[in-house]
Amino acid sequence: MGKRRITDYPHLTFGNFYTVIEQTIDGGSYRAENPNGRGSAGLVYILSGKVDYRFCDCTLSVGAGDLLFLPHGGKYSFSIGEEEYKYIFVNFDFLEEDDIIPEVFHVRTDHVERIFKRLLKTYNARPPEFREECMISLYSIYSCIRRELSGGYLPNAKRESVERAAAYIRENHRKSSATVAMAAKEAKLSLAHFRRLFCQVYSVCPQEYMMELRLDTAKNLLSVSDMTVSEIAYESGFSSPYYFSRIFRIKTGLTPTEYRNKYDDA
Repeated sequence: MGKRRITDYPHLTFGNFYTVIEQTIDGGSYRAENPNGRGSAGLVYILSGKVDYRFCDCTLSVGAGDLLFLPHGGKYSFSIGEEEYKYIFVNFDFLEEDDIIPEVFHVRTDHVERIFKRLLKTYNARPPEFREECMISLYSIYSCIRRELSGGYLPNAKRESVERAAAYIRENHRKSSATVAMAAKEAKLSLAHFRRLFCQVYSVCPQEYMMELRLDTAKNLLSVSDMTVSEIAYESGFSSPYYFSRIFRIKTGLTPTEYRNKYDDA
């Protein structure tokens, strides 16, 4: 298979999540970076400055408001213009790793910057569910890239309504009584309209969004707590231990007990 862009994947799947860093480098400097190749993929949101990234077969120029994708294994150096270079950087892996090229996206919207700053704040604060919240931000960033490239547009008022509903889901997903219909009510939208707009913003349906949060909570509890499977089911927002076990096995290929034992053996 030839080289591909990350936007060639309509449903790109993120894997491991590592770090989020905000950094400032003085202007007028030249730096070699990862001469042996990057150990993970990365996204860089440029807050200020102009920089040239030199790869073996291309040079990419970026400035404030740009978003730079750096692939796993990529080798490059960069030189900085006279202005200081300030950026937010996130390291991660995703399952599609075959010959993906570096790329610049000129996504000059306040929405993308807000997502990166929220991602950084969540990572630094380390709330109990910071990893799943950071992953959600990554999917939101990728959704913004695809939407901007396809010419998609959503008025700010509707986008803010959907984001308010997503925040409601994040805050209440541990309650089995929390539903997508309640999130739609929070957004002040009809259920059908809400589902459509949510998919447009987050590239995943709201029910799946809520389910993944519940599963991530359960995985964390299975890994670090001595709670029973039944207790974890209710604590994670599932309506019953039976339903939890069935969904968990469908999504992971393991029963909750098998997942816990695998973690304990690691």
